[in-house]
Amino acid sequence: MIAGVAATIPEEDLDAVRNLDYVTAVHHDRILRASATPARNITQICADQVWSQLGTRGSGVTVAVIDTCIDYTHPALGGGFGPGKKVAGGYDFINGDADPRDDHDRGTHVAGIIAADGADLIGVAPDVTLIAYKVLGSTGQGTMSAIIAALERSADPNDDGSSSEATAVSWRKHGETTWHAAGRRSHGGRSS
Repeated sequence: MIAGVAATIPEEDLDAVRNLDYVTAVHHDRILRASATPARNITQICADQVWSQLGTRGSGVTVAVIDTCIDYTHPALGGGFGPGKKVAGGYDFINGDADPRDDHDRGTHVAGIIAADGADLIGVAPDVTLIAYKVLGSTGQGTMSAIIAALERSADPNDDGSSSEATAVSWRKHGETTWHAAGRRSHGGRSS
């Protein structure tokens, strides 16, 4: 947090405020703008260093977005839905259909942070493939059973009894991020 205060002070009182023993600086208010400049955003979080050191930007990795889903028509998210697209598949657990298109924008925002790849917007892993699981509706609400179903589907996206195609999943609990992914150990013919 900032040890400071925002206040409206008449111009004639600024010198008196600057001279107070506990004031280290006085700054005029200014206009700030949101920045979606890809190069700056990526370098601020050192994603470019990860890309160069690991030699990948996520190619060959599939990530499940379990949220309000993804507006897969967005150009930075591939502009389409299905095999061969950035958003390769998914399911709408709210409406019970195979069209997990976002109607709330939260999941699209999440997907953009992960995988956007456009002129004005780039995610931390722009070459990953996304799977979209809609568990929250247009009001941002959903059920625990929908979330559980999506987590189970993430462990076996093609429902063939094998987790060899498992997707990476994360969620937040009590302020910390915990990463979970299905393993590859076999138990009686079924991977877990």
